[in-house]
Amino acid sequence: MKNIISTLQNSIPDLIENRIGIKNWTNINLLSLIFFLAEFHLAISPQITFFSQLLFCSISFFNLLVFGFSGWKKIFAPWLIILNVVTQISLVSWNFLREYQSLNFNYYDSGWFANPVFNFINGFGFVNSEIGLSEFADHFSPNLLLLSPLFSLYPNPAILIIIKMIAYILSFYLIYRICLLHNFDKNLTYFIILLFSINIGVINYMGFEFQTSNLTIPFIFIVFILLEKNKILPAYLLGIFICGFKETSGFALVSIGLLDFFYIKKTRGISYSIFFFILTLIIFKMLMPLLSGTNLNVNDSIFDPFCCKQEKTGFIIYILSTLGFIFLFSPKAILVLIPSLASSLLGNRPGSHSLTFHYQDMAMAISFCLLVKILSVNKDWISTEISKIKELKIFSFVLLLLIFFVNNRSFYEFVKTHNPNEKTLMAIDQINKFKNDYHSIYKKNGKRIWAQTSLAFYLSDEYQIKSIMNTNETIMDANPNYVVICDYSETKWPIENDYEQLKILMRSDVEKGVRVEHLGYYPLIIFERK
Repeated sequence: MKNIISTLQNSIPDLIENRIGIKNWTNINLLSLIFFLAEFHLAISPQITFFSQLLFCSISFFNLLVFGFSGWKKIFAPWLIILNVVTQISLVSWNFLREYQSLNFNYYDSGWFANPVFNFINGFGFVNSEIGLSEFADHFSPNLLLLSPLFSLYPNPAILIIIKMIAYILSFYLIYRICLLHNFDKNLTYFIILLFSINIGVINYMGFEFQTSNLTIPFIFIVFILLEKNKILPAYLLGIFICGFKETSGFALVSIGLLDFFYIKKTRGISYSIFFFILTLIIFKMLMPLLSGTNLNVNDSIFDPFCCKQEKTGFIIYILSTLGFIFLFSPKAILVLIPSLASSLLGNRPGSHSLTFHYQDMAMAISFCLLVKILSVNKDWISTEISKIKELKIFSFVLLLLIFFVNNRSFYEFVKTHNPNEKTLMAIDQINKFKNDYHSIYKKNGKRIWAQTSLAFYLSDEYQIKSIMNTNETIMDANPNYVVICDYSETKWPIENDYEQLKILMRSDVEKGVRVEHLGYYPLIIFERK
């Protein structure tokens, strides 16, 4: 095997240079990358996608085998990667716009976080209307209150999505700055930016509407930069600020401390990890109960670290695959990554043991900090001595190419699922009309409004807004003052099977004289209790 590799590395470059030309060979690699990225964004068909991946990986493997990583990374031309990033940002923006216009935004989680801020600026306290408790009983997100002036100027829950987009765009710039800090050449820098832009974890958390943890990503990168520059006090202060986005943010900071411990300064790193581990426990066990005024933490029931062992093991493997199992060649990197996965590994919440939603956003940020640190130790590939064995180095190249198979979902996949039309746009206008009419009647203390989750998002500035989670229980027992639904909303979760039954129950009440159906808000269907 060694003889074959040596022969290839000695003879093939001369053959390519004399017969094809190095410039032409680089262009062939570049064209295969362009084909891959074009199909990645357009997603014309699974077959073409697979072919574009196979072509790129086949040519790349040959290139890695003959020229090594330092030669292969030259194909990641800055102009192409910048174009790819701009395309990604455009698709994210387009996806959110179409999702908003097609009534596909969900009260969980976007409206869930917007509602307490609206309640706060309207003088009702930092209260989550859905659970009827302080928001601190569910999530530790005091940083949301910093957005109060923006909510006052532009009272629309979509402002959270705009802030998230700003954080996403800033992340690219910070990754670029981190690479410059470590003196990476432009090809390696743009290769890492490409990996971030097509990372399946990044795509999925950006495709998901909103979670406060999304806003931590650029700040995690900044903390990494501060520690690299030995700016200790700012790193601690910013870390404390990050913990105000979500109660689990501290676990990501534990990972940052471990990264510092293993790769930079041991004493400083372990101190940072211990500090934020203790702070995280204080947030869970002291601050949240104190600020919520209740000993009951809504999320307590999901703590179950010993459940779902098979799913959690597979989940860790899947996380490692998103960067081509590079961390297997630097095993301490896996130890660094584990704390940032705590919200998934310690709980039993369905969906949290996958890359489908937002649960891995902070872990993805830690992954790229780790990747940069590992490559900064040995820019040619990986930091461990084992990588000097050529067979293992080739194996690592093969694993690297898996990235382009695992990360095969573009933001365009999200865009295609949202189809705004005249009816959905009209419904949004009528929601605003209903709110204006409603406020003219109830200027001070609002009545209870129940809506399907996709409509509750647009009504999340109402003090007593709640989502219809179960038709019989919420409507018949809770007796809301208003029920708002819409046939043209594609998303009727979680009452898809009960939606028609809901209308029958409401109209039965109309016949009994218990309720009245308002017909002036088409295409909304609004019932009012007499």
